[in-house]
Amino acid sequence: MLLAVGVQHLRTYALVREAARLERHRHDLLTENAVLREEIQRLRTDDRYIERLAREQLGMLRPGEVELLMTPTSDQRPAGEDPTASRAAPRGEGDRSIGWLVRTVAAGARALLDRVLGAGSRGTP
Repeated sequence: MLLAVGVQHLRTYALVREAARLERHRHDLLTENAVLREEIQRLRTDDRYIERLAREQLGMLRPGEVELLMTPTSDQRPAGEDPTASRAAPRGEGDRSIGWLVRTVAAGARALLDRVLGAGSRGTP
């Protein structure tokens, strides 16, 4: 009988620990959900934030802008870096960069939405 009580106590202890772990996980998920909801709201309402993300993550440029990539000269290069390694060239509006690709796809998507939804029926963010 003592053995049965001990086994039951161990099961209860394990279940209490599992319940506490699940509650912590639930709390973490609720926190993450709140952060994601804030991000969604910001994406829906903050044009400057969207532009910053487009520039930083997608390399997008405004029409007429040119992105210059600065590379160190041979005397500024960190020790051990290969001096013959290729260097990125400046990207301009006419280059086939990721920014160009994103702008092209976005323009096509806007045109498709205008055609499907009718011009002027889309609200601006």
